[in-house]
Amino acid sequence: MKLERILIADDREENRKAAKEVFVNADIVGSEAEAISKLEESKDEEYDLVITDMKMEEKYSGLRVVKTALENGAIPYVLSHTGPSHTGVSIELRPYGKGIYDYSLGKADPAVWKEAKSQIESAEDVHKWYQEVLVKAKSMKANLDFLTNDENLIFAMYNTQEIS
Repeated sequence: MKLERILIADDREENRKAAKEVFVNADIVGSEAEAISKLEESKDEEYDLVITDMKMEEKYSGLRVVKTALENGAIPYVLSHTGPSHTGVSIELRPYGKGIYDYSLGKADPAVWKEAKSQIESAEDVHKWYQEVLVKAKSMKANLDFLTNDENLIFAMYNTQEIS
């Protein structure tokens, strides 16, 4: 899968600066509103990849960016702090729970973004899985018992008024 058009949303300037060192041609914005606006105005030339922080202006900011990305044909990932570890700041890359740990500067460290980029580029099966779950989520109304946790999250994004 080609990942040529990339959008990154993070509300902290130091994180955006580190991301720009690794994703030099990416469009980088500082809020949910800016990210959604970029996604919606790029319908003719869609983004291939969106990386977002989970919590920006509000608790569900990242989920709304993910939902909009999915609706616009982009592969969305969340790169977010998950709390302190013993030696640094714990960071996780979703949708598939890959940990990026022990960077004392957190997402302000370009090494975090390099590791995220490496994991995303090697995740062809995740991209296919995401699209399959998206089709299921858009068509389902009930019977969630057979979904995995990440599938439930995607389903919730399409069927929960709270994050619409």
